[in-house]
Amino acid sequence: MSDQDPLRDLLQRTQPSLRRMFSRFRMPSDVVEEVLEDCLMVLVYRHDQLARPDRWLLRTVRFRCVRYWRKRRSDTCLRAQREILSWLQDETCTDEERERRRGELKRYLDPLPARCQQLLGELFHFIPPSEPPETPADSAEYFVPRGIYRAESRTVRCMTHLLQRLLKDPPEDLEDLPLP
Repeated sequence: MSDQDPLRDLLQRTQPSLRRMFSRFRMPSDVVEEVLEDCLMVLVYRHDQLARPDRWLLRTVRFRCVRYWRKRRSDTCLRAQREILSWLQDETCTDEERERRRGELKRYLDPLPARCQQLLGELFHFIPPSEPPETPADSAEYFVPRGIYRAESRTVRCMTHLLQRLLKDPPEDLEDLPLP
């Protein structure tokens, strides 16, 4: 190990693990480059504070890979949600066609877990929205952000279930349903 360039030594030691990690996460090359640049920049500034820089680098890169795919999944679900809503509310369709579309989509919602049926049913206007739970006034500031986060992650999970069903068993008569 050379005292000349500890960063180069660190990269040589962690390179096989980093390659396996990026391969396992199937990261696009431009994202790999960006993640490594960000992590190495932080590493350069915090190197003296880290007991095990190689372990820190591997954990940080792994965390960034997970975060990348979660964001990508969330973006895909949001895009699909918008597309399905606009497809359901298409103004060029007759009322009968809109009802047929709602019925077909509801057929895909029925096998999902009850909480997903409830959430997506409200989202796609099949059922009226439920009332949010009552909270004490003093905990309102704490409750709102936490509730929003949980609702968003639940929506992403439920939309993921719906998209998996739609892609696994694509509707034959719904060729005009735009899926991301």
